[in-house]
Order: sequence, then structure tokens, then C-alpha cells
Amino acid sequence: MKLPESSLSWLLPFCVYISGAVADIGPYFGSAKYDAGEFGRWPHQSFRSSPIIGPVLNIQQHDAECENDGLLLLGPGGDEVFHSGPTIIDQRYQLVWNEPLYGKSWAVDVKYFRGVPYLTFWADKHGGQSNAAWYMLNSSYDEVYTIHPAGGWKSDDHEFDITRDQTGIVAIEMEVPFDLSAVGGPRDGWILDNGFQELDIETGKVLFQWRASAHWDLAESYQNFTEHNGTSQEEAWDFFHQNSVQKDSRGNYLISSRHMSTIAYIDGQTGSVLWKLGGKQNTFSDLSGHATDFNGQHHARFLEDWEDRKTATISLFDNGSGGRAQTHPTSGKIVKIDVEKWTAQLKQQYSNPHHRVNSVNRGSTQVLPSGNVLLGYGSAAAWSEFSADGDLLCDVHFGPQSRFSQGDVVSYRVFKRQWLGSPREGPSLSIANDIVYVSWNGATEVTAWELQGSNYAGTYDDADFFALKKTQKAGFETDILLPKENKYQYLRVVGLNQLGKKIGYSSIIDRYPPTLVAQS
Repeated sequence: MKLPESSLSWLLPFCVYISGAVADIGPYFGSAKYDAGEFGRWPHQSFRSSPIIGPVLNIQQHDAECENDGLLLLGPGGDEVFHSGPTIIDQRYQLVWNEPLYGKSWAVDVKYFRGVPYLTFWADKHGGQSNAAWYMLNSSYDEVYTIHPAGGWKSDDHEFDITRDQTGIVAIEMEVPFDLSAVGGPRDGWILDNGFQELDIETGKVLFQWRASAHWDLAESYQNFTEHNGTSQEEAWDFFHQNSVQKDSRGNYLISSRHMSTIAYIDGQTGSVLWKLGGKQNTFSDLSGHATDFNGQHHARFLEDWEDRKTATISLFDNGSGGRAQTHPTSGKIVKIDVEKWTAQLKQQYSNPHHRVNSVNRGSTQVLPSGNVLLGYGSAAAWSEFSADGDLLCDVHFGPQSRFSQGDVVSYRVFKRQWLGSPREGPSLSIANDIVYVSWNGATEVTAWELQGSNYAGTYDDADFFALKKTQKAGFETDILLPKENKYQYLRVVGLNQLGKKIGYSSIIDRYPPTLVAQS
């Protein structure tokens, strides 16, 4: 395997720990060859102890402040990503977890249901959108809830959220017949209708449903007809393209429509549209000139509870491109609205100062607990973290910059969350040329490995195993050189947490020959 051209200084001790070099390819640092695509359209790596495929990153800029606020969550996909699935990366840019079983995965996140954290994401695990669902996994990566919309609606891949009422909100879509003559289309046409359902997570009962076609003038769409748009169910016109939903403390809903280039506030009782921010029927006077000019935006969120106030702050990801052509560079925005004076003002904007990013679709803006702001660039395979004031702190690519927005490598959103993973399956290992390779997909609390040996086949009794050496965990996969004085035929590796407690045992391998002899 080719080693990185260069690396971060804090990674050097991490990569050459005394027990032997880490088996991972570390991240590149400012590699022009990486961004030119010389390492492939999707730089990735394989491991000896696991069938998992991991991304190889190119770090453009790093600040220690980016090591706070949790682990990175994304769903790498695209034309070049043959091994997709929800993915977790740690603060040192190394793989923690990937599960290719789920295939194409969107909006990987951590959400709390009744006080318990769950890893949530959309996936077409069983093939095709008609079988797609939203999944909720516990800390052992067990599927606890699988959420499908009701009433014949398809599970839209853009949004799932858990409300303060402990209900679930899922984005939905359906092709429906519709008279399009008012907008220059066929009278017997078809639209791709969008909306959302609020559900009881455990029973699937629909508590509230909203659909765009019942409340919106199609003429507000920026999505133009092509020759075949709207002529059949297969060519249904995607006039709305809803991509986020959030329920607030008032019981109303904030939604984002990409093809309308608008964010709207929906009455939680009647479904009527209370106001629109941006778009052709914008309700607000723009005090700053850039609070309502967003184009093809994603991921609109209220940043605080505004139940008893007339003002609210909204974060959003402004693609600068949607139903319309690119009108301005991609950025994250924080906008303050006043629903008494009907004004909107841009409070802060987050743009990459090193290079113009044009994300033609997807994307997210997350205000972190520290106050920093994380942008996931969607169709551009990158994320950036900024200070609250807009200074760029960290900038990371997981695909070549020369191929941004070409569809090779994407992630619908990129988030940071706190997550403790304790997989039911133990660590996995292999041995070659007296080197033991060990990894534990999804385990977040391992800080060191203990290599143990025994001469008793089939035993798991701790008394039959003897410690050979301890090695600091380094990356997804760590290699451990067998001591020359080793006299044991059977080997296993034990994961240790930061207190030195044993938290997981690998299977046992026979050194002569190195074959699996038992399962833990």
C-alpha cells in the first residue's frame, strides 16, 4: 500500500507506536495528487482483519478545536463507492464503524428516543426505494426500530427526526396524477408529491400528515419542465423536493423545499402555510440582502425554542444551486427572522476561504455544542468546521476536489455527535508472518490491545491464557508483532478501555497453521 505523502504532526506518534506500525493508511495532508484524482476517484483502503473498506482522507486544514463535539457521521456513496453504508470516523480521521449490509445510506445521525441514544439513517437495505426504511440502531448496533411510512407513501431519504413529544417525523413521497396545464404541462400529467408524516415510533400509527400539492402553487417551482417531465408516473415532475422537516415547541413544522428555494412554516393543526422565507412568494423583508437569496437550500433548523417570542434563528445550508442554475458559492447561513415586523437578517455566513465550493445538491449545516459550525458539502466530498465567528478551523476531503459534484463520492449530510459503540461481536483478527492484525468494527472505547497466548485448544478460561504484550490502539486496524520468545500455539486479543478493563475478546486463532478454531 502506498503511504501518505505527508501527515499531521500529531499523527506521527500515533502511526509509529513502539509495538509496530499501524496497519491503516493514515490521512493525507494537503495532497495535490489526492485532489487531482491520482489516487483514484474514491481513495479507500482495505484491512487484513476485517472485510470492511475504509475511506482515506485528505486534510486541508486542522485545528485542535475540531477534536471536540464527538465523532463524525456520514454516509459515503456515489458512482465510485462500491462499498457504501453508514460510517463513523473519529477525531483523528480514522474509521470507527462501517456497515455495508445497509448499502446506500442517507442522513446518518444520533437521536434520542425516551432518553436512549440511537444511530439513525435511511437505507435501501433490501434493494429499491419501495423497500427502503429508516433504521434506529442501539449502542450494540442492533436494529431496534425499522420505520416505514403508511398509506402507500414511499420512504423519502431526506429526513427523519424525533420530536420532543417522542414521535418520529419521516419525509414521504409518491407519484400521483395531476393536472399540469396551469404550468404548461399535460392535463393528465404526473407529479412527485412530497410531504411528511408524524408517526408513533413503536406502532407506526400516523399522527399527522402533510403533502405539498394540497398547500402549494406549482407555479412557484424553479424546476423547469424537460421534454418528458410530468408525462408519466416514471417521469413524474419533481416540483417541490422537500429535504428537511423539524417540529417546534409550538407544534408547527419548519420545512425546506429545494425546488422552491424556500423554507416554510407549517401549521401543525391545519397544514396551512403560515409564512415562507425565500422563494417566489417570500414573506420577509431582507434587511441584509442575503438572508432570503438562498438557492436549492437544505437542512433548515430552528436553533432555539421560540414559543413565546416573535423572533427565531434558523440555520440552513445554501447550495447556491437548485431548480435554478448556480447563482452563488455554497455556504452555511444563520438567519434571524422577526414574525412581527416580517424581517429577515443574515447573522453569519460560513464559506470556505481556500476554494470556491459549489455543491449542486445535498448538504448540512450543524451548530455544534461548542458553538463551532460544521458544514457537510453533500455532492462535494468534503466537510469543514468553522468557529462561531466564521473562521475556518478544519477542512477535510473524502474524495478528490477535481471531481466535486460529479457524483463520484457524496454524503447527504455530515454530522458530529457523541456516541458510545459496544458491538455484540468481539474484535476480529488475522495473522501473517508473525504479525497479528486486530480490529473491532464499531467499538468506541478501546484504547489498547492485549495479545494473549495459550497451549490449550478450545479454551476460553482466562487462567489458560497468558499476556504476551500490550499495544496502544492505533487506527481502525492495529498490528502486533509476536514476541520472539512466544511459545504459545493459540492466540487471542483482548480489547482494553482507558482504565485497563477488559471489554472484548477476539476469537482464537491457531498459529500453526493460522486458522480459526473457535468462536467467542
